[in-house]
Amino acid sequence: MGVIILKDRFTIGFLSGLAGWLPQFLFMTAMYYVFHLTKLLYFDFAAIIAYGHKPQNWQETSFAVLIVIGFLGVLGAVFAFAIKIIQSPNILFKGAVFGAGDWFLIYAITYVFKVEGLYKQMDFPTAVINLIGGTIWGISTALMLVFLNRRYRSETMVKEDHHHTTPKKYYFAPSHSRKHDEEIKPVRLKKPIKIKQD
Repeated sequence: MGVIILKDRFTIGFLSGLAGWLPQFLFMTAMYYVFHLTKLLYFDFAAIIAYGHKPQNWQETSFAVLIVIGFLGVLGAVFAFAIKIIQSPNILFKGAVFGAGDWFLIYAITYVFKVEGLYKQMDFPTAVINLIGGTIWGISTALMLVFLNRRYRSETMVKEDHHHTTPKKYYFAPSHSRKHDEEIKPVRLKKPIKIKQD
């Protein structure tokens, strides 16, 4: 069985999802406590699903935040596998769409299963703010994916299939540089080669 290096696609995606949580958290906190434009924060979703009510103390709040962070980390890993090549001209657009899609999926599940304490509090401003928060997370996650890819893309990963394990060097995206082109020069033969014809 091959050894998976810590900088593999799943780990990079997971760490990117964790990093994307911070800008989202700052935005959502400002919308809730400063501008009062939303009734629910993302950790409220986690707390209501886990406890059946909004967090009542710092212990419940901390645990709910950890649930959200872990969930976003897993989503970041899913995103890393979904796009397969993270150095893309449309990487930020893909991240925004992925984040908005996650928001819609969470809302849809909440309404379908009639989660008590959630679906009745979802008014229009709350829905819009949460949509923007999800989009911010998606863009931030995509940016971090690009950064980590450029930092660790030369790491060796091990590819496994059902029959054998083959060590191979993987890159999230091929790099191209002028220096590389300059290193590849045509080779000139000292003497011409004559081909005999029958």
